[in-house]
Amino acid sequence: MQSMIDAIHPALPSTQIPPDEQAVTLGEIKHAIRKGGNNKAPGPDGIGTAFYKENWETVKVDLCDVLNQMMLHEATETQQNQGIIVYLPKPNGTQTPEGYRPITLLSTDYKSLARIIARRIRPVMKKLRESRFCGVPGNNIFDAVTTIREATAQAEVTPTPLCVLSLDFREAFDKISHRYLFAILDKYAIGKCVITGIKNLYAKATSSVQINGYISGPTPIQCSIRQGCPMSMQLYVLCLHPLLTLLNEKVARLQIGRNGRRIAAVAYADDVTHFVTSPNDLPTIKDTIHTFEKASGARLNPHKSKALAIAGWDATDTGLGIEFQPYIRILGATFTNTIARSAQLSWERLTGLIRAQARLAYARKLCITQRLQYVQTLCWPEYGT
Repeated sequence: MQSMIDAIHPALPSTQIPPDEQAVTLGEIKHAIRKGGNNKAPGPDGIGTAFYKENWETVKVDLCDVLNQMMLHEATETQQNQGIIVYLPKPNGTQTPEGYRPITLLSTDYKSLARIIARRIRPVMKKLRESRFCGVPGNNIFDAVTTIREATAQAEVTPTPLCVLSLDFREAFDKISHRYLFAILDKYAIGKCVITGIKNLYAKATSSVQINGYISGPTPIQCSIRQGCPMSMQLYVLCLHPLLTLLNEKVARLQIGRNGRRIAAVAYADDVTHFVTSPNDLPTIKDTIHTFEKASGARLNPHKSKALAIAGWDATDTGLGIEFQPYIRILGATFTNTIARSAQLSWERLTGLIRAQARLAYARKLCITQRLQYVQTLCWPEYGT
């Protein structure tokens, strides 16, 4: 764990830390309530966001007092920290526990405070932009895919032997230890008030499981970052940051783009992609991942992880138990050892689905405006994601 802590460089100098050592304000609460969806499932108390929106003038003072008690004074009731875990089927998932995704339903006051905390740590997240693309302001999934595409193109054109490792961590969010989370939070330049608020929400957390209409008793949650919590993505990025930092510092980095940017690993949520330019770096990568596993509780899943060989890389053994594949899918895009083939495979399925849907309108006499409206309404929303 100490190796992970030492890898964290303060995201903000102490002189630039925002003045967040203060109570929660009505403005922050109103913004957090406005961000909550009206049709979201409520937590154990059954009170949704719409209730607070409709009765804002009546409840705002009491709600402000409640959130400040939770934020500053560790006065969090058991029911406020309790979640109900429901399981949603994954797309094309099997009828097994692995084929379902757990989502935790949380109370609205819990989520409101979590949104406030998430907003307060955004200045820190902005400093993690180099290789983190999820939960970081200014970065998005398209930037992550573009970086991977540029890396594979650079290797193909140069040519530079390259191994692309797509790393999959088993139950990534659920395996993170709270002990590890609290240890690394103290190293970031976030502010004691915000860290205290996060600890208050997680230290006494419990969850019940709902299956087939039945709800179990509460179980203490000593690990996992709750999926369903507004700050979960940012907390996971902070937990993963030490691993990416060590990978970028310990192994040779690939130079991509005209600006000569060098990078060894990128991540979007729990999807980590590593660019290996030398076989000699594989033992270092293995040791670094093992250190991260011991510190955080995460577990690499070699069977779901994949490797891609580009520009003559020896596709025999990665030393990680990860098998080489003729193509790999990362963040919805397909990558092979050539850019042309990658683009073809990435768009082939999507364009095929859109063409199939568009054929239904071939016999109709539509002007160009009506055709555009048809595509935007019926074709793109269904398959564009």
